[in-house]
Amino acid sequence: LSKLTFWSMQSIMTIGYRRPLLTSDLPSRPPINDRCNVITPKFFELVNSNKSSSTSSSGLQLLRLYLFNFGEHFFKGFACLLIWVSLYPLQPVFVRSVLRRLDSKSDSVFSDLNDLTLWILLSSSALIQILALNHAFYHLYRFSARTKTAMMSVLFSKTIRLSQYAKLKYGTGKITTMMSVDSQRIAMAFVLSHWLWMGYVYSLSRS
Repeated sequence: LSKLTFWSMQSIMTIGYRRPLLTSDLPSRPPINDRCNVITPKFFELVNSNKSSSTSSSGLQLLRLYLFNFGEHFFKGFACLLIWVSLYPLQPVFVRSVLRRLDSKSDSVFSDLNDLTLWILLSSSALIQILALNHAFYHLYRFSARTKTAMMSVLFSKTIRLSQYAKLKYGTGKITTMMSVDSQRIAMAFVLSHWLWMGYVYSLSRS
């Protein structure tokens, strides 16, 4: 895999040395719905519809509209994490049952199951947890990338329409920081937001 990655990057750098790179030159391209030329018009349409609405627009309302229109992967990640959180407390129960059977002691939870059935349940639970957690990160980071793309597109569009006075007030460094660092923070905030309710559920289970 590492050799394949090396030769893939080597071919891309060779093409980039000869001429400017194009999207078609990349070995793996993002899905159509995750590309900038698709996300940006939809996000601008959402922002403009929020501005032209008769009700008073706010950041919270724009967030609700954004999640409603673009939050497919955000909620899929939430569902995967919910599965992972639901199955996580079963692991100590399975392990305790296995240890008690090794010590030839009775188990009050899985006493009616034989060893093979208990092993199948333990393996299936662990496999489902791994798949759920991996899919959760996939969907959340995909949503995070789409969010960062939308934020950077809006900031870039605003930057090229700044007046001379605004350009003196907001320097190049500040604008670059907003487009790169601040956009990344907003995108990662969506990924880490699920850890708030997960921590709350964990604290309830501990109490």
